[in-house]
Amino acid sequence: MKLTVLGARGSIPCSGKDVVKYGGETTSALVETADGNLIILDLGTGVRLLGNEILKNPDYPKDFHVLLTHAHWDHLMGFPFFAPIYSEEYTLYFHGWGDAQRSVRSLFEEAMKPPFFPVDLNNVAAKLDFNEDPKEFYIGNVKVNRFPLCHPNGGCGFSLEEDGKRLCFFPDNELGYDHPGCKSYDSIVEFCKGTQVLIHDAEYYQEEYEKFTRGFGHTVFEEAVKLGLDAEVERLLLWHHKPERTDEQIDSIQERARQIAKDASSSMVCDAACKGMVIEL
Repeated sequence: MKLTVLGARGSIPCSGKDVVKYGGETTSALVETADGNLIILDLGTGVRLLGNEILKNPDYPKDFHVLLTHAHWDHLMGFPFFAPIYSEEYTLYFHGWGDAQRSVRSLFEEAMKPPFFPVDLNNVAAKLDFNEDPKEFYIGNVKVNRFPLCHPNGGCGFSLEEDGKRLCFFPDNELGYDHPGCKSYDSIVEFCKGTQVLIHDAEYYQEEYEKFTRGFGHTVFEEAVKLGLDAEVERLLLWHHKPERTDEQIDSIQERARQIAKDASSSMVCDAACKGMVIEL
């Protein structure tokens, strides 16, 4: 598998001279599998430029799989601007979560109905197929499993496994807070155990979390590092950067995360995710 980060910013896209290095696009990533499938992880604003590139390049396949973690705006807002949906040449297979309050299709139908958007979902040209079965499933040779997010309004994280290599995707997940549907910390450690790449929410400093944001659905970065260490993952990508967080501040978080791993005598690699980052598994 090859992972490309399309956007790792949380809550709302942002721009400016202080957010150039890590980017201001909201959550989306592309996974290219060994057998030629393309899997898009969430549909934040980071997916827009990928869509433009797909239309320009005839070598891209015409079928895509989309894994959606949950229905908050920053994970969906790129979809109406993903250019392939306006071409009948393409098919998108959506894989959501089994315990959603509403179907994935209905979420897009509401987001794109007047007066919110000028094109109704039923009028897009691409073929859209929706799979909300919560069971384990396969995309080609890639085995996909779901795990409940600890996040307001629910949702799920995913693991993708191919040729013995594993990627876990938890872009919005609050460790240490009991949202409805949450499972225990030990169970998420077990789910992520030994994975090659763990993408995990690491939005907050401890002091701002305790003072302002406990229960908002996001994690203190030190807790994300602890999860990576407890699960013995090879590489941790710190995700969901706060919109106000500058490149310099994210550099500092990354440095501190690496020091925590070093102090624990761990070889775990800690990186703050940035737009355009490519990782081969």
